[in-house]
Amino acid sequence: MVKPKRLLCLDIGEKRIGLAIAEVNSAIAKPLTTINRSVLEQDLQKISQIISEQQVVKVIVGYPLTLSGKPGIQAKITDNFVYYLENSLKISVERFDERFSSKLAMQSLKKLKLRREKMREIADQVAASIILQDYLDHSRQE
Repeated sequence: MVKPKRLLCLDIGEKRIGLAIAEVNSAIAKPLTTINRSVLEQDLQKISQIISEQQVVKVIVGYPLTLSGKPGIQAKITDNFVYYLENSLKISVERFDERFSSKLAMQSLKKLKLRREKMREIADQVAASIILQDYLDHSRQE
């Protein structure tokens, strides 16, 4: 059985990277996992393994714009990570506005009344799924 091609979304933070996944022709994004940040090479190796296992054809990266819609300091850090991602993994990467995704993720998780530790553990992957869902919704409108 041939696995469908997938999109992978990364919510890149200083301590963790949240990952979400969706099939290319799907309308639904799902949280996948969280990677605790290490050194860049190890982070890229973990992402590379997931790309291979999940048959990912494109990576969507949450792009942290300021409230005015312009790239700020965090966007420059994300750009640096994307540079290494594209060049070492040889995969198509697209940046997508991530404003408010972390806040929405935390609001959703608070409604579930999870323990703080559990919320921290999954917040980044939930934020990644929100970014990917927005990307999928935006792509269908075009």
